[in-house]
Amino acid sequence: TAFQNLKKGVSDACETIKQLRTQMGSLDKQAVGTYMNVAKLYKRKRNIEKVAALGQAIIEVKQVQRQHRQLLADGQYTQCIELLDTAISKLETGDLSEIHPLRHLSQQLNELKKNAARVMKSTFLQCVLSNNTSSSSDSSPNNSNSILTIKPELFAEGGVVQR
Repeated sequence: TAFQNLKKGVSDACETIKQLRTQMGSLDKQAVGTYMNVAKLYKRKRNIEKVAALGQAIIEVKQVQRQHRQLLADGQYTQCIELLDTAISKLETGDLSEIHPLRHLSQQLNELKKNAARVMKSTFLQCVLSNNTSSSSDSSPNNSNSILTIKPELFAEGGVVQR
């Protein structure tokens, strides 16, 4: 009978251990499941934030085309070129470089940059030449208002400047 009591005590202890393991397993699944859900939600949130940031960057780069026209019209050539340089660098580095539909936009912005440089050069030449022709009629060697004299006929050969 002592052996039977011992056997019954051991089997009861084994049954209790089995129940405790089952309860611990369900608690573990709940805790791990909750943690996994939190991790998945956090990852989803990061992905949504990344997509939103990409969307904002795309909007900013696409607006550069409109902004560059306004800056050119206002005569703000260096700001226009800086704006285009910034947009080009955004397109060529980072996540925007991986977006296939935007690959052609970098080339277009480079063309706009070259165009802005041409417009700036043309405006500068017009300004210099118009100042030269208006000041050449009333300039004399002793005139203190005329510091530089530009000879337009030699300008195509490298812009000869005389004092």
